[in-house]
Amino acid sequence: MLRYLTFLLVFLLAFSCIKKKSIGPVPKIEFVDFKKIGPAGYDSALFKLSYEDSDGDLFRDRNDEGPNLIFKTLSWNADSGKYFTDLIFSRVVLQPAEGYYKNKSIQGYIYLNEAEFRTPSKPKNLKFEVYMIDLQSNRTNVATLTRTLTE
Repeated sequence: MLRYLTFLLVFLLAFSCIKKKSIGPVPKIEFVDFKKIGPAGYDSALFKLSYEDSDGDLFRDRNDEGPNLIFKTLSWNADSGKYFTDLIFSRVVLQPAEGYYKNKSIQGYIYLNEAEFRTPSKPKNLKFEVYMIDLQSNRTNVATLTRTLTE
């Protein structure tokens, strides 16, 4: 019996030291994937972002609450050796399942299917930057992705 109590005590002490991951009220996002899609000559892309939000207020309830996702495409300028802004757009990402996730710790994926993700000059060397703003005006980190396109 003493052996079982000792084992139980050691077990409880070992797992009491493991803390749950806490990310705080500021959500986090990152790029997971990028695919150029569509037939040749068309400029469409599918972006996959992951998100993590401890208080579930990353999404908007209605379209009229303003954009919460800001996306920037930058293109490489060989003369200056720097990226410059090519295109900026924003989107409203709505709360899924009628607010089911509100006030809950959430994580998942956001898929952006963009018909025009760069200017008509179609620069090849690109950097994408995206961030989101939650309902409490907390701004996520800026997720970046660099790609060289052949078309």
